[in-house]
Amino acid sequence: MLLSLSACNKYSNVTNVQLTGYAYVHDTLNSNLPLPMALQPVFVYKGTDTTGYILQGMTDTAGYFSLPYFSGQAGIVATRFTNNETEFTGRANIVTGNKAYVSATLQVYPVYLNGMAVIITDPFGGPVSNYPLRVYTSKAAAILDEQPYAFANISTALNGRYTKYNINAGTYYITAIDTVGGTTPMLIDSIIVKKGGPSFKTVKLKH
Repeated sequence: MLLSLSACNKYSNVTNVQLTGYAYVHDTLNSNLPLPMALQPVFVYKGTDTTGYILQGMTDTAGYFSLPYFSGQAGIVATRFTNNETEFTGRANIVTGNKAYVSATLQVYPVYLNGMAVIITDPFGGPVSNYPLRVYTSKAAAILDEQPYAFANISTALNGRYTKYNINAGTYYITAIDTVGGTTPMLIDSIIVKKGGPSFKTVKLKH
């Protein structure tokens, strides 16, 4: 069942023109396919002026949005939100003409600043999910696995990844049990986070 937007109308000349569409998130670091932008805000701007939105609403679980619009008026539909400390943005032009129904497809992309994307795999290259690891900024702390000083103490996601963005550039050290079925933690790798975008690292576990 599709849930329409609850629009916040700042102007009285909204007509019976209906704007509908879908929003899709393209996050190639975490998914190979676009995903519906579920339950996130969308904003509508009149013309090309994006200093203040005139309508606001939220997508449903399928990424669908629907709200009243202006007859014969061009505009912009956009979004901006944060998920897991990563900012996502997107915008699309609206050209209505004299149509009673207009549509727009909103393509949304993450804004990755300094960050890391680490994937843990088994000896055959398959991703290992829910695998506990620690990330340190100090090599000495990583070698000793001093968990109270860990930058992050987490488990990998279902796709075997750990991602973290908007962090300082520098060298980070990864500590975990480096053998499948083992019990002793040890330093298994490091990653250099550069300025201006994400850095990638694949760590393959041993037998």
